[in-house]
Amino acid sequence: MAASLDTLPAELLYKIFQVLDREDKLSASLVSLYWRAVIHSLCWQALNTKAKELRLNPVQLRAWGWEEESHSFLSCNCIHIYLDFKPFRNSELVTVQEVRAQKDESIHPTCAITPSRIFVGSTSLASPAQHTSIHIYDRNNVQDTPVMFKTFEAMTEVHLYCHENTLVLLERRTPENFITSVISVNNFKLSIWNTETLELIQYVDFLDKIQDIPRDNVHTEISDVAIEKDTLAVHVFVTNLDWLLPDEVIQNPQSKNITLFWSLDTLNPSKTNLRFRTLIRKSLVEGNICDTGFIFLNHGYFLRYLSGLFASDNQPKFATKIQVFQAKDLTTVQPWIVDINQSDVLDFGDCNDDSLKLEPGLSSRIAAFNVYNSSFKIIDIVKREPVLFVDLSSHFGLNPMFSVWQMYDANWVGGNFMFIKDAPQLNAKKKMLQVVIVTQEKNKTNHLQQFQNFLIGTSISPVLEFGDVITPGTRVHVDLAGVAIVNEDFIVNTSFMHTSQINKQKQ
Repeated sequence: MAASLDTLPAELLYKIFQVLDREDKLSASLVSLYWRAVIHSLCWQALNTKAKELRLNPVQLRAWGWEEESHSFLSCNCIHIYLDFKPFRNSELVTVQEVRAQKDESIHPTCAITPSRIFVGSTSLASPAQHTSIHIYDRNNVQDTPVMFKTFEAMTEVHLYCHENTLVLLERRTPENFITSVISVNNFKLSIWNTETLELIQYVDFLDKIQDIPRDNVHTEISDVAIEKDTLAVHVFVTNLDWLLPDEVIQNPQSKNITLFWSLDTLNPSKTNLRFRTLIRKSLVEGNICDTGFIFLNHGYFLRYLSGLFASDNQPKFATKIQVFQAKDLTTVQPWIVDINQSDVLDFGDCNDDSLKLEPGLSSRIAAFNVYNSSFKIIDIVKREPVLFVDLSSHFGLNPMFSVWQMYDANWVGGNFMFIKDAPQLNAKKKMLQVVIVTQEKNKTNHLQQFQNFLIGTSISPVLEFGDVITPGTRVHVDLAGVAIVNEDFIVNTSFMHTSQINKQKQ
């Protein structure tokens, strides 16, 4: 059969191989050099598209053996990267390093992670000199002494965001008394930095854009920031001083929420290319379902996250939704609503938001993970329907050693969603973590039991102590360089090392 197919033109073979699933393509690539060359062409073009759409980092791709220009299949790893998800599976070498918080120190999980660095804040809680600092860790060796990026003489709430070579720093002085203090947007600062040169580009002036928001008897704050290719979004959030007041529903101040947008060159940020673009209001309030203060942005869409209680057949329910805007036409195209989840409410513990992750680039897909009801969805926000739904309880309920709480949602990479799974080991003092790759097509082998879309990837071991807990709010990040995990107690960085790095270390 192989001999007869070898006589077919490459163009026809290309079309035949396109309809094969991932595992069959991998098998076919081993049949002959001719077949491998055709399958390589398919993989190379797909990787080029992903790099162009920024679903994969081009610099990291090149380090793993991808070449943008036309090249021989004998000199690259295009097939392994595209079909075998290298390095998320079968990585040649995995190194693990940990940094622990010092005594009376709390690390801020609201960090920024680039392909080579981790920008992370930490607060010293020791009296009387309580203060906050931002350090930069090298992802190739997080145990090296970090670079001091910025210090604050007082405790400061720090949130960091990045895209390409642009770092956004949101800072707010921590109030002395959380109960009596009024949160004011006047106490927030927003600045733009270059992640490569560490140069301050500019403090962003936003107060003059929001002069008409209510200021009396309300909290006002910058609740979230999103940055995508050449666009910065800043969400200004308004809530009552007492969230239990009846007029929180009757005259909900969240209807006054505003999102501000700036354009800039995220690859080469500068004062000259940072320009205010527009602002949008249109904050949705439907009964108790309203803006939560969280936003999401990619090159195609801007989203606001909504949640709240409603009644159906006289039964209370909790719903999560998103309000969707077209990123290129924020003000004239009418936004639409997409349902994410809803659940019955027996007590306030049933009111749990989903963890949402919007796929980068022009994608219309968003991942929704709800650990409380053991569900995972991928939703097309244009078609307003799920393209994948998984009830995880049907897997984790089979074995008392496993729990859905051992699954940590990370982010999208190259068109696939990534989880990190805690794989308990009997009689072990250390943990073992596994990369789990969510694929749109079902896999025949090497997947989680009963879940063919969940492909088991590279193992990370030994790591952390057996009693360490990866708590909700922990930042989990996966990319072609490795896995970074940041929570209040520790920083873990796992590096996927390719052959050139291994050889360099041996020299």
